[in-house]
Amino acid sequence: MAGSNNDNSFALLIGVGKRGQDNENMRISANDAENIQRVVTAVLEFPQTNVIPKINKEATTTAVLQALDDLARNTAQKPAELVIVYFSGHGCARGDKYYLICNDTKNEEIEIEGKAIKGSIFVDKLNKIKTEKMIVLLDCCHSQGIADHPRQMIPFEKKELISRQDRVIITACGREQVSYLCEPVSLFTYAVIEGLLGHCFTKGDSDVKIFQLALYIRERTATLSAQVLSGMARQEAQLEVLPESRTANFIVTSYSNGQAIPMPSDLAELHKIGDRKDIIKTDVANVRDDGFRNQFNWLSNNNIRIDGNGNITVIGSNITINANTSYDELKELIKTQSELIKQLMQALAGKTDQKIKTVHDKIEISEIENLVESGDEGNIGVALDESLKRVPRGSRTYNFLVPLIMRHKLYEKEKLSGYNVQGRLAEIVVQLLNIIDDYKKTL
Repeated sequence: MAGSNNDNSFALLIGVGKRGQDNENMRISANDAENIQRVVTAVLEFPQTNVIPKINKEATTTAVLQALDDLARNTAQKPAELVIVYFSGHGCARGDKYYLICNDTKNEEIEIEGKAIKGSIFVDKLNKIKTEKMIVLLDCCHSQGIADHPRQMIPFEKKELISRQDRVIITACGREQVSYLCEPVSLFTYAVIEGLLGHCFTKGDSDVKIFQLALYIRERTATLSAQVLSGMARQEAQLEVLPESRTANFIVTSYSNGQAIPMPSDLAELHKIGDRKDIIKTDVANVRDDGFRNQFNWLSNNNIRIDGNGNITVIGSNITINANTSYDELKELIKTQSELIKQLMQALAGKTDQKIKTVHDKIEISEIENLVESGDEGNIGVALDESLKRVPRGSRTYNFLVPLIMRHKLYEKEKLSGYNVQGRLAEIVVQLLNIIDDYKKTL
């Protein structure tokens, strides 16, 4: 059903379920993982062999750790396109250590080696999985029997994961909030499924991108929880991502016709646990969260992805460039995609990787060359001055721009002094193009 090719995508879906020391409501965590599995296989079309469910009694400490190792092994030779890791269960802290609680973990044994998953081990195993993109979905605030009150937490050092490019965490709620459990799935999982099915689309969308997905989950959980958390803070899903990681607003999945898929009929209606008559209304518009939108505005506008080989992709298009891209290709791109080039140059500015710097310099020179060839004397000088501001002083491109500017300044001076400049601009253009050609040979 999904338009994107997910043949090389993987999912690890962990629903701890009800342990002996949990209350009955924790069975919903297993329902959640089962229904995420349905969507990932039937709608997103991940190969069934690439989807690893660890639910109820199968969600043991040993089994979850082995599944993480299997993912690392299966992606070692050929990195995955996307990996989704979903965990619904308990997370807890003991001193300065974090733990994920599995189905066979007993509260009194949490700190015993092998009885629960240390957060440091969990994130280390996540980082061994080779993938272009990773989404970690966490619902860890169900702490009945472990802490005095429910509290959302990330049971590992999050920066160890999200400092890497295109790695994000979405949690069910804020730290001092509760994640509401209802039937047949929790509010968080309901919002995740809707988002993955394209309910996050606005007019003209056909791609489910990570920011739009996270925003939808955030606004949906807040809107629905307002009906049931009377006198308490609304449940607000959280997005964890770092600007310095260069994470782009990557595509999670696509629907070529731009049409969202309706929720499965057995998930269409939410109700309180044990009371089918106490309905949570889902046919309500989401309440807009401008604070969240503004906080992650940088991500929503970041459609440039840079991989480890120096390939630069414009998300949502077929445009990919690298250090081997010809000047003619770049010049044509600049002519037809001027706004995109501005965004691209912002994304490449200040990068130290030599391949990326070469692409930046090539675009800079191609942009100048286009202007010089146009013979627009009003814009040539401005373009040269603006380009000089965009490159580091003393760099190769900076040193190239200086003689160009000096030549053009000479023309301007001659023009102002009343010198006969008829034909002089054409001479200057030829001189500038000769300097550009000489410089291009060095890149």
